[in-house]
Parts: sequence; structure tokens; C-alpha cells
Amino acid sequence: KDWDEIAFNAPNYLIFKSAGNDRGSKLPAGVSIHYVFDGSLGDWVESSTSRAEVGQYDCISGSGLAKNVMTVGAVNPINAGYSQSSDVVMSSFSGWGPTDDGRIKPDIVANGVNVFSALSGSDNAYGSYNGTSMATPNAAGSALLLQQLYKEKYGVFMRSASLKGLIIHNADEAGNNEGPDYRFGWGLMNTEKSAVHLLNLDSLSLLKENYLAKNDTDEIIVYSDGLSPLKASIVWTDPASFPRNPALDDRTAHLINDLDIRIISVDNSNTFLPWKLDPNNPTAAATRADNNVDNVEQVLINNPSAGFYKIRISHKSGLTGNGQNYSLLVSGISAGLEARISGLTSGCKNTDIAFKDESFGGPVNFDWYSEFAIIPIKSGKNISYKFSDTGLFEIRLIASNASGSVKDTTYHQIRINDLPEVELTSPMDSVCKNADPFNMVGIPSGGVFELAG
Repeated sequence: KDWDEIAFNAPNYLIFKSAGNDRGSKLPAGVSIHYVFDGSLGDWVESSTSRAEVGQYDCISGSGLAKNVMTVGAVNPINAGYSQSSDVVMSSFSGWGPTDDGRIKPDIVANGVNVFSALSGSDNAYGSYNGTSMATPNAAGSALLLQQLYKEKYGVFMRSASLKGLIIHNADEAGNNEGPDYRFGWGLMNTEKSAVHLLNLDSLSLLKENYLAKNDTDEIIVYSDGLSPLKASIVWTDPASFPRNPALDDRTAHLINDLDIRIISVDNSNTFLPWKLDPNNPTAAATRADNNVDNVEQVLINNPSAGFYKIRISHKSGLTGNGQNYSLLVSGISAGLEARISGLTSGCKNTDIAFKDESFGGPVNFDWYSEFAIIPIKSGKNISYKFSDTGLFEIRLIASNASGSVKDTTYHQIRINDLPEVELTSPMDSVCKNADPFNMVGIPSGGVFELAG
């Protein structure tokens, strides 16, 4: 609770916490006397009570279970670089989740085995160490570089939820199954991938810091070209929850403001749900379901059809404080639908003038309008049109997706002139600029012209 409160009151401060090294720990052979913490005395006391070996799961303790911190587990180094999930090998000691209420912990993993580190013996003392206390500063230092990059490029620092989301969103897959798990969290931290995300904002990726008011729903529409996975994540710094009376594996959720994210296909209304884990079956693969415990939610569509998708953020019941700041990250998008026209800026009346669609974002319907027309003059990607009068006119294009639910409009101005008159004072096979004995009336300077008749 205390750590969550600190994070909530300092919304740009992301706390990094080790997942601990207690997995599978037990008393050494032949040892019975050991120390346990007595809460009533506030101190450690000797005990000879028999203790079971700590299990593989549910062995992260204390502040590592806070909602708003970045809890880091330790994995072996990957000397040849990451190429597949099996490259990420778990250390023998790193703590695994879940939290009692089923939240995903650790959040991420980083190299924590045989890490070359500074020692305190002298100013030039170094050594190699193992532990989640090696993995955590590794991850925190990389996160600071990402903050520096964002500040240099955009002039401000990210919220802690944005930084946390950036790292989780771009983590490399780890573990036996797709999606998060209680061993590797959301995966192996990939700082380069996170940096590339920041460098491509509003073109190939998004990072938006928003506020969801009570009873509101936020929506944005993105376009996928169908060539890469579409992924959207939300992270929010949740108000602290009060500790409950001690109980074994109390599954009551500690989430205060329960936000939800969905991705909905604009064309067919298919709805895609976020990942969720089952604390009662911690070895099971993540499923796609409503998540009511985590303040990190992610929706992944591995093979999206090309088209438009609506990303919807909503909430359950009320919101403490009447609203909640949250950060949204999206990747796997192409530029959104934008209508564009190419064509001449001047022409002659009663002649066919070509206009070409140069829209991007995957529109499939094209409706063309002339000056002040209410109904389209033509449909199709490219058209030609005859103007019957002279003057300055506009051609308007409305480009839209298949269902017409996403559209954009653009305008193109063209000046229409009378047909030029040509007087020939002497027949020749070709005409050159300023060449005698021609007298050319109404002909622009230079170019190649067809002399009809």
C-alpha cells in the first residue's frame, strides 16, 4: 500500500523492484533453528518450527507485489541475442508470481546472471554477481535512457505509467506459451524495440497519455495493413488499496479503478479481449478474457485482416476521484485513412481532365463531387471529367472504408479556361518556341501541342 501510494502521488516516478531470489528456498540440511519475523514484536525471533520448502510459484513478497511498481525477475544472459522465446532461460532463483489476487508479477525479466557489476571494496573494484538485484538496476538504467530519449525528442518526460507500458508493450516473448505468465511476466525487456516505438510515434506506433472521466468511454480508430500483429496496451497508476486481514491466498482484487481495453473490427464488429491469467492454475497459458485484477491490459491480434480497428477504453462501476489517468500504447498500425488527389491545376472546358486518387490508409470506396454537387458525379479510384464553364472550380473526393464508417474528404482546385485559338501563318511540320514565321495566339510558352484541323 505504501509503495502504491508513493507512486500514485508522484505520477512521473516509476519504482523498480526486484522479484526476490526465494524460489524453491529451504533450510539447509541438518538446520532446524532459524529466524522468522514476529509482527507483534516488530523484530526477528528464533524458531524451530518445521517449515515446508518454498514452492516455485507465489514466492514474491512485500513491496514487489505493489500494483504501480515495475517488478523485475532475473534470467540467464543471451549471448547470441534474442531470436525466439526459448532463448530466454529462467534463472534458478528468481521469484515467480502470482500475487494473491492473481495479478501478473513479475512485470518483466532482464539479465540477472553473471552480471559484471561495481563493488564497494575500492574505486576500481568489479565482480560478477547473480540475483534479481542485478536484473533490476539493469532494467532501471535502460528505462532511464528511454526517458532521456523521449525528453530530447518531445520536450517532456513520460508519466510512469507510460514508461512502464512502453517496456511491457515491447518486451520479447518468453516462456512456453504466448502472452504473459507468472514466471517471465510480460517477457524480456527490449530497450531498442522500445526506443524504436518512441521514434515512430503517430506513424507506425502510438503512445497517448489520456484521462478517462467517470461514465466516459474513449475510442480511437487505427488502420492495420494486415502485414504485422496489431497490439494495444493500457497502463494506469491505480490508487492504493488497503491491506486486508491476513488470509491464505485471498483472491479479492486490489484493483481500485478497473479500466478495460478492447479492439473492435470496424468492418465486422469482431471484438478482441485482453490477456488474463488464472492464479488457481498458475502453470496454465494466458487466455483472452475480461481482466478485473491487473492495472496493465493488453490486446494482441497476431494476424489482423487489413482494415480499420476501433480501440475502446472504458471502465467498470465508478472511478475513485471521478476519473483516471491512463497511458495507451499501440503498435502494428499503418497511416490512417487520408484522402488525397493528384491532377492538373488548370485545363480547358469541354475536354476530359483526369483526376487520380492518391489516398492512403486502405480506402476502398471513392466518391467524386464537382463544385457544390450533392450527389457524386462519378465513383472509382481514378476519373476524368469535363467542365462546361470557365472559372475556378473544386473537385471533392470522399474516400472511405468498405462499410463507410471511416472516411476522409479532400479538395482539389482547378482553373478552367476557354479552348485556345491557334492561327497559323505558314504550314510547318513542327513548332518551336519563338520560331518564325508562326503567329501563335492563346498558346502557353513552350511545350508540345497538337494542332487539330
